[in-house]
This record gives sequence, structure tokens and C-alpha cells, in this order.
Amino acid sequence: MAGNKARKQAAVDGEHVAVKPRDILPATAAAEVSPARVEKLAAIGLSDAEIAAACALPLRQIKSRPFAAAVRQGRGQLAVRLRARALQEALDGNATLLKHLGQELLEQVDKRPAAQNQPPPKAYINVRMEDV
Repeated sequence: MAGNKARKQAAVDGEHVAVKPRDILPATAAAEVSPARVEKLAAIGLSDAEIAAACALPLRQIKSRPFAAAVRQGRGQLAVRLRARALQEALDGNATLLKHLGQELLEQVDKRPAAQNQPPPKAYINVRMEDV
């Protein structure tokens, strides 16, 4: 029930909360919430509001010490896992992902137009006077 109360509070604060019970287990009391738990929740991609709802804590407490550092650490772990997985997929032959990572990591770009200062080509419309 504490999770429902936190979700309602987050909704009142103007944040949309979509926490799935299968992803996390609600804390039984706020005293049981540790930075390690907050870090794990951030590492699976939950927003600050979703973490607050899952831990039955106010959103402002998640954004303050020591939880803010745990959220940064968890999101950093998520970014590393995503980057490693994307790189592995690209190396396994995913051409689209390979192109994207080449553009992001190696600053590769598509071919540029020959001259960017040229006016656009003129468009011609064929109209018969009988149709007007």
C-alpha cells in the first residue's frame, strides 16, 4: 500500500509514474531503502519519480544525498551496458547500428552536397491551357 501512496503523491507532483510490480518489489518501510537499492533501480532505467514511488519516498529525497549519487552511478552502469550491447550487435553484423555508432564514435558523416551555396533547382510544371 505504501507504493500506491507514493504513486499518488508523484502524480500530484505532476510526474507520470509507470512502475511495474514484476520489475521491482516495493519497500516495506522508508527506513529499509538503501542507496544500493536506489542504484539498482536506476540501473534498470527507472526515472526519479518511478524510483521514488518504488521506494515509497518523496521525489525530493531521491534527488538529494546520498540517493542522488546512487542514481548517477546506476544510470552510468546502464549507459555502459547499453553501449557494450550496441557495439556487440554492430560487430555481429547489424549494419544500421554499425553506421550509427560510426557516426557517433568516429564522427563519420554521410556525403555532403558538392556546394551548399547553390540555389535549389528550378521546378517546372507542365500545364495545358485547355485544362485551366
